[in-house]
Amino acid sequence: FALLISSALTGLLAVLGMLNVFHLPFTFAQSNGFNTIGTINGLASYLSFMMFVGLALWLVSQQGRDRIIPLGGVGMFMRGLIIAITVMNLITLLAIDYWIFWVINIVGVLLLGGFVFIQSQEFPNPRRFALPLVVLFVSILLLFLPSPLRLSLPVVVSPSHATSWQITKTTLGVNTKQLLVGSGPGTFLYDFLAYKPATVNASQFWSLRFDRAKSDLMTTVTHLGVLGGLLWLVLINHRPLYPNLN
Repeated sequence: FALLISSALTGLLAVLGMLNVFHLPFTFAQSNGFNTIGTINGLASYLSFMMFVGLALWLVSQQGRDRIIPLGGVGMFMRGLIIAITVMNLITLLAIDYWIFWVINIVGVLLLGGFVFIQSQEFPNPRRFALPLVVLFVSILLLFLPSPLRLSLPVVVSPSHATSWQITKTTLGVNTKQLLVGSGPGTFLYDFLAYKPATVNASQFWSLRFDRAKSDLMTTVTHLGVLGGLLWLVLINHRPLYPNLN
């Protein structure tokens, strides 16, 4: 419940800011691209994830004592939050109009639909699939057609995969210590300035400084080295020893 409320507030503040309807009373929040997540693409990724979490909760909520979404006013409010997150996510994607996010939406809805056929007993009411179908229809339509919503949002720029890999490889190749433990947390900015390709200086991005690589994995390996990167991968794939312990 708290997760849905916080996500709805995050989306609401971001959408109102994009439309220049309301901004938080802080100097740094006056940009129409300001949000509480980070970059515009990061916001879209977060809202898409939360939209599918909400849609999944909606679809599997059953009658009885083990309902995920309760009956009564609280349940109606939770459904309202799910609808609000879905609408604000679609508005955000309309403003960005980046084809990858439309593809993510399409794949996500198709996965939900696949579970409906594979485990039909977990989805008691097929009519609840109406909202995911709306998401699917809009995503397919906007994948091929230009967005009708045109906003002057900040452009998200990042180093290319080739540039990011070159900086990571050069940083780790300085000495054995950096190969194992990296250059240190939060130091990609200095690595970029020290090891960026000369071709960057001849481009329109010559004056920009990047504090992260194209992917989180390359950023993490640059910061923590091969050893730290492997431990990070182990950590994010770790499962609790006692998953059924209450």
